[in-house]
Amino acid sequence: MANEMIVVEKLVPADIFKTGGMDIVLEEISKKAKAHVPDLTTAKGRKAIASNAAKVASSKTLLDKMGKQKMLEAIAKGLVPCVRIQY
Repeated sequence: MANEMIVVEKLVPADIFKTGGMDIVLEEISKKAKAHVPDLTTAKGRKAIASNAAKVASSKTLLDKMGKQKMLEAIAKGLVPCVRIQY
């Protein structure tokens, strides 16, 4: 989806949720977010800042959903004891 700072098709949950895997993804998001040069003097610049912030938030939401799905799969396979998780 174009609303995230990361390419969804390239994400493999097994790679992300192993030791050090999330650091690579977060570094990519951070690098793209910091590459944007903000311009507060124009309406277009302010909209670009808001758009950039929304993309970061969408990326976080995507990773959160992937993590929840990965946990549900682990519970279904019996790898993790089933506990009640409240969100």
